[in-house]
Amino acid sequence: ANGRTKSGLTGIPHTWLNASFSLSDCGMGITLKPPKPEDIEFFTWRQQQNQDRRQSGVLPPPYHCRSMTAIFSIIQAMLLTGASIQGDTVNCTKAQIPWSELSKTQREVEFDSRLKDVLAALIFVAAEASLQRKKQAVAKAEEKARDREQDEGGEVAHEAEKLQTKKRIQYMKRRLRLITTCTWEDDPTAGMPQAPDGPSHRNVQVATSLTNIQDIELFVSSNLRDFKAPGGVALLAETIARIHGAGVLEHMMKVSTSEGVSKGIHTTSCLISCTCEQRQRKQLEENPISNISRIDAAKLVDTTPPGHQCTSHQLISLLLTGKIESSWKGWSSTGLGFGLLSSNHGQIGVELTRPEQAVWMLQGETGYTVLHVTDCKGADRRTVSKLDTAGAVLEFSHWNSWYGQRKQSGLKLITAGAKWDPRAKHTRKQDSVQHHGASGPNRTLRLLREQRDLEQSTSAKARQQESSLEANESEISIKPEEVKSAKVHPDDERHYPGNHKMWRFDMGDLEKENSPDDEDRKLPGNNWIPYYRLTARQKYIADLKLGPKIRGILWTRWPNATINGFTPINGEPPVV
Repeated sequence: ANGRTKSGLTGIPHTWLNASFSLSDCGMGITLKPPKPEDIEFFTWRQQQNQDRRQSGVLPPPYHCRSMTAIFSIIQAMLLTGASIQGDTVNCTKAQIPWSELSKTQREVEFDSRLKDVLAALIFVAAEASLQRKKQAVAKAEEKARDREQDEGGEVAHEAEKLQTKKRIQYMKRRLRLITTCTWEDDPTAGMPQAPDGPSHRNVQVATSLTNIQDIELFVSSNLRDFKAPGGVALLAETIARIHGAGVLEHMMKVSTSEGVSKGIHTTSCLISCTCEQRQRKQLEENPISNISRIDAAKLVDTTPPGHQCTSHQLISLLLTGKIESSWKGWSSTGLGFGLLSSNHGQIGVELTRPEQAVWMLQGETGYTVLHVTDCKGADRRTVSKLDTAGAVLEFSHWNSWYGQRKQSGLKLITAGAKWDPRAKHTRKQDSVQHHGASGPNRTLRLLREQRDLEQSTSAKARQQESSLEANESEISIKPEEVKSAKVHPDDERHYPGNHKMWRFDMGDLEKENSPDDEDRKLPGNNWIPYYRLTARQKYIADLKLGPKIRGILWTRWPNATINGFTPINGEPPVV
């Protein structure tokens, strides 16, 4: 890396400026540290200085943005898949013990090394995309120079112009493998990088330098302390943004927005648009809180409204692929190994719902979380992320990086269909070892061919299964209006709390719901139907409305699967 070349203001929202990458106390994964009471008090005071309309005694403003759970979930998923830079690409083939199989002591020892690999891999994805754009620009400049030289016929009058063009192309080639990396601007008094310390991003400065693509891991290692300190998340986001460049990002956003409009997909005008304060003020207007000044500051560490609206698929696709996509379809995080699921049927493309490894980011109501398979019965562990097997039993571990929530949870999923036959497992095992007598180069070639054939066969079957699901999309897709129109009998809700399968439901009539005299209309008694008499679709709607939210997400990938066995022992489902 060269010395620092220049400094500039960061465009990261202030609710992103105090987050760092830290290992949780249990040692299982990445977590966002909560603010201290003194941080909340100082943060509130600084906000009062910047916004005179805020008065003392009002609920403190959001300290962290929940949309940052997207970044933390990406890091956690990559820890689980083992993604790292291998040669001139990013993949999950590094020979190391999987993160989930390490003991707590081992994870604490290896956390810095694994975090370095993950951060370097994300930066490399951006750098590789930038390199390809630069190569295209150089090739275009050389072609344009050759065409101009042929047209001019080598006239002496244009020799100076040709020399200038040649120098410009040489300059472009010298910078092909150089990227812009960021560190915090030095504190003039201490002479050390100064991380952000307040709610306003207007005074936060970053210093930039040029780093060779081959030295990305060295850059991350040298600045790992800054990534683990407050401001580390912002430093990563700013570095990736500077690698692409403001002009390139603006162009990709315009293209993405234009394509999204043509597809009828809502897109945002910027990668990060934090609306946490506006949503908090709206909530306070609708549900005022009194005597907030008497509440201990320690109980106000989380005043951030739930949701992930501050980011979109555009930022996540940029981080995972180096490109800004117009939707969740048509792209994947192949080299990183994990996928993504949401509660909206058909929103996510097959490339993300069926990833290389059994690790998924979950897009929930409160933010992003991570889910990965820890054990499976009745299915091939190598292909369980891509292929569905009827009656398979999958055990999952769920991770929530947001503070104030249970970090790790467990659950069990039984796919719909026939029961598991133990003989199927025995047959697959015999098939897998029937040629093990060979050795040497021939055995290596055979194993490579078998691996290639397995991947091709798995991909073909996965596409076929996904096509079958898409064909039945109208049968399994549930509109939000259908869930909202379903009503519960108040007496049943009172007599059988928490057990909606004992309740009666009125599934509603959307046409009558929208009629002008709906408020004055009294529902007839025969509209109340016990749960056991509902149709399969109506039960699906009732379960989505009243069951665990994670169930609605998992059903988009494994329709009608049985989901239970929540752990810890209290049986509460994880928060998503």
